[in-house]
Amino acid sequence: MKSIEFFNIETGAIEKGDLILSESLIIYNSTIQSGETFFEIGITINPDWSVNRFKITKNKTIILSGEKSDAFWFINQEPLITDESIDFIDISITPFTNTLPINFMKESNSQKKTFPMLFLDVEKEQVKICHQTYSFHTDFILYENMETNYSNQLTVDKNGIVSKYPNAFKRII
Repeated sequence: MKSIEFFNIETGAIEKGDLILSESLIIYNSTIQSGETFFEIGITINPDWSVNRFKITKNKTIILSGEKSDAFWFINQEPLITDESIDFIDISITPFTNTLPINFMKESNSQKKTFPMLFLDVEKEQVKICHQTYSFHTDFILYENMETNYSNQLTVDKNGIVSKYPNAFKRII
C-alpha cells in the first residue's frame, strides 16, 4: 500500500489517499476535506490502469458512481450512450486520476496519445465525455484538455503518480 496526499492550491482542500497494487487489481481510496464538506473517492482499476468502477460520496451521500461492463458504462446505474470506448476517468477534485492514462501509456510505451475520458464534475455532480491528450517530454508530461484548451505540465514520481500539477495541486506525500 502506498499513501498519497495532495493539497488543492485553489481551495485549500487536503486529499489523503491509499493506493493498493496487486497483480490482478489496483484500488485507490481517498478522502478530501474541503471546509465543512467531506468527499470520499473509491476507484477500482485494472492492471493496465484502465478503470472499471468508481464511487464518489459527499458528506456520506453517493453523488456519482460508475461501473464498466464490457465496453459500456453505467453512470448512477443508468447506461451511458456513446460510440466511444472509454477506459479512463478524470475527477475534478483530484490530480490522482491523471495518473491513470499516464501509467497506461508507460505500460504501452506510447509517447503521445489522446483519450476519450469520463470527466466527473464533482461540484455540479455531472459526468460528461471529454478528450485529453498526454505527451511525454524529457522533464514533464504535457496534459491537454481538447474541449477547454486547458493545458499543464505535470511531473510524476517513479511510480507514475502525479507529483506536481502547477497552480492547481501539490503533492504532500
